[in-house]
Amino acid sequence: MLSTIEATINQFGQIVWSEPVQIEKSQKILITFLEKPIQTQAQKNNPRPIESHRLKDEPFIGMWKDREDMQDSSAWVRAVRYQEWNQGE
Repeated sequence: MLSTIEATINQFGQIVWSEPVQIEKSQKILITFLEKPIQTQAQKNNPRPIESHRLKDEPFIGMWKDREDMQDSSAWVRAVRYQEWNQGE
């Protein structure tokens, strides 16, 4: 069985588990140190809202608005996928 449990290192260098852990003598443990903290479930459930006033100012917004082949983006994607997936036929 493989399970993942979040933990931190306290000021004394001890592992502090995010939940109670029972480890038997025969179990193997793998500890991975992450450079960035992982996103908690609460953060995943409540993502930061996109700030629309900043997003609309990004240079990539509207960059394909003048392309005739991009007027129907869904049709364009379907055509590209069809060409890519049916090359060998």
